[in-house]
Amino acid sequence: MEDERSKPLTGLRPMSEDFSIEVPETTPDDADEKRKKSVSKSKQWKEFVDFGRQRQEAYRAQTPGGVKYNNMPKIDAAFYSAVGNAVIEEMESWINFIQGSDNG
Repeated sequence: MEDERSKPLTGLRPMSEDFSIEVPETTPDDADEKRKKSVSKSKQWKEFVDFGRQRQEAYRAQTPGGVKYNNMPKIDAAFYSAVGNAVIEEMESWINFIQGSDNG
């Protein structure tokens, strides 16, 4: 029998019937471009980006067309798809902020 803690969606429930998140518009402080450039070239940063991309793919499985999405009840699929998309976009914004890119 599978341990409940190993299921990534266990325990997550919608905060409301209509899950929606307003992503705040931020104006990043680009004052320290030299430091960000240094970070983006480090081995640790490359490992972080690889890990982030793997996590994005895990969340993508719960968006339309994904394996988890296709196997969920429709009401859950709509919620988890919205969560997955929000997390994927947020992770991409972190990567783009350090790499100084608008589109990865």
